[in-house]
Amino acid sequence: MRDGGDLDLLMSMPDLLDFVEKQDIDASPVSKTKFSGTWCGGAVHMHVARPFSLLQDLLEMARGDIISVMGQNLFLPTLDWLYTIKMSHRYQAYDPGFLKTMRDIREMRYAGAQLADYEWLMFREHELETEVDAWGFEDIQVSRSSVFAQDRGRDPYDRGELLELVKIGAEAMSDFYTDDAGSVVHGAWERLDKEAKVNAVVEECYVLALERCLIRKPTCVSPDTAFLMALEAMCTDESDDDFREFAWENFHDIVKASNSDYLSKFLKAVDAGTLVRPTAKTPELETQV
Repeated sequence: MRDGGDLDLLMSMPDLLDFVEKQDIDASPVSKTKFSGTWCGGAVHMHVARPFSLLQDLLEMARGDIISVMGQNLFLPTLDWLYTIKMSHRYQAYDPGFLKTMRDIREMRYAGAQLADYEWLMFREHELETEVDAWGFEDIQVSRSSVFAQDRGRDPYDRGELLELVKIGAEAMSDFYTDDAGSVVHGAWERLDKEAKVNAVVEECYVLALERCLIRKPTCVSPDTAFLMALEAMCTDESDDDFREFAWENFHDIVKASNSDYLSKFLKAVDAGTLVRPTAKTPELETQV
């Protein structure tokens, strides 16, 4: 049960139809595998476990204690399985519960939770990452999906120049783990210490906030909010592997290491003419022979 009184239920489609009928719930479809309604004075979200799916496996593996609610017997997942389920959602992009999921995971770790099935987690993470999520999420002040572009499109400035502009130290941190083409050098990221990695994520988020938000809509949100949007994107759909895991696990340290000066650095560079918007080239017309 969540703080707000919401309840998430996982069941097969026949069980869902039976449950809705017996409990007289007016269920509305949210997606092909999710229905929502009101039950016991609060919101209830019913997730369908399709045959031969990972969620079907979960129904069989995660059963813990039984509780009875309004004459309905429900299985509670064990703490380890609840933790594993939460972990599978940590990289889901545009998730309205991103920060809550992070808080829940940390609280469960403190309570001693361990992964129940690492293989199931890896498959489920991949499954969630490849699903198309049409729902924008409400960020701290505004919806990220309404002000934060989902792709870079045609960036008006060179990304390498932006990284150099917002660098924290004498050199941009990307110089220490990427090659001239911007590809990550094998083993280079692992050799960086924690402070260097934190600074690397901060710099990447500065640039992402500029590219996707502040250059396009400079007065829509504050630099701090744009940074948080960029960091959430970096923790979900904008990076992967060790970089993403580090960003997620050290989210709060990265926020503490950031400041809003990156926008003023950008504006000063543009005003001074040291950062010039590239002139768009007119495509050459092919000659018909």
